[in-house]
Amino acid sequence: MIEPLHPSTAAPPALQPKPRPKRPTWVHATGTRVTRIKKARAYLRKRAWVPGQAHERHTALFIVMGNLRLYHQLPINLALSMVMEHFNPRCLDAPFTDGEIRTEYRRAGLPGMYPTLGVSDPRAIKKEARLELQKEIRRFSRRHLAPGGSCTPASVLEAFIAFRGGVPISNVVFGRAFAVVTGIRRKTPFGVPTYPDVHLVEPVSVRRKAA
Repeated sequence: MIEPLHPSTAAPPALQPKPRPKRPTWVHATGTRVTRIKKARAYLRKRAWVPGQAHERHTALFIVMGNLRLYHQLPINLALSMVMEHFNPRCLDAPFTDGEIRTEYRRAGLPGMYPTLGVSDPRAIKKEARLELQKEIRRFSRRHLAPGGSCTPASVLEAFIAFRGGVPISNVVFGRAFAVVTGIRRKTPFGVPTYPDVHLVEPVSVRRKAA
């Protein structure tokens, strides 16, 4: 009979790799350099967070510099002068020094840093939704599409809506994303919209249940 290992001598369980944190989706401010400066000025004068307590100072300045560097895409000297002119007057109790501003600007450029404005921008939110849709279509295509033959865009859209639990989607939005993911664009031989060289199939699990 094999004696069980004492808890102190038992082999440790295999270490599970930690999942990588999801990288935020973000975008730059649009427009010319003059337009981006105007947006940065309005942000500093009205929207930028003014720290209320001493321990919040560096966090608030870091957020401001991240937005100016990564979202508004301003060089350091311009960002410095704009903080001095448009943000420091709002920080009457403790305005930021030249050294503090330059330090937080450098920190904002480190790998993995993201601007709060760039993440909350409506274009970033739309981009995130578009990327999620493409992931769904990629999973759907692996399970329900096979090379050869042909099928109609309407039948593919209907199958995709069923695949995602009945959640509706615009045929235009789906068609664009489907073309990006698969590289297949609709054609109209004899006036009938068709996806060529691909056909719909049932996943193996569904065929087994039917049998």
